[in-house]
Amino acid sequence: MTSRESPRIMASMIGNRIRSRRAVLRRSQAWLADEVGVSVNTIGTWERGETSPRIHDLPALATALQTTDVWLVAGDVGDADGREVG
Repeated sequence: MTSRESPRIMASMIGNRIRSRRAVLRRSQAWLADEVGVSVNTIGTWERGETSPRIHDLPALATALQTTDVWLVAGDVGDADGREVG
């Protein structure tokens, strides 16, 4: 993996977690965009792994998705509900 691939892979992993949590909660991209204060297009680019959420968007994103910002970024530190794993 090259240094250029690493941010894309991370963005893709974050996007997959956003999409999966949104699906579990049965919420639309439009709902999430409204909760976070970004455009629907932005939610789409995050979910497709084209870009990653900015650091200042993570708290609102985590709250809307009923998870933690750590889980959104790292995935395996705790489960999606924010409980420690292990």
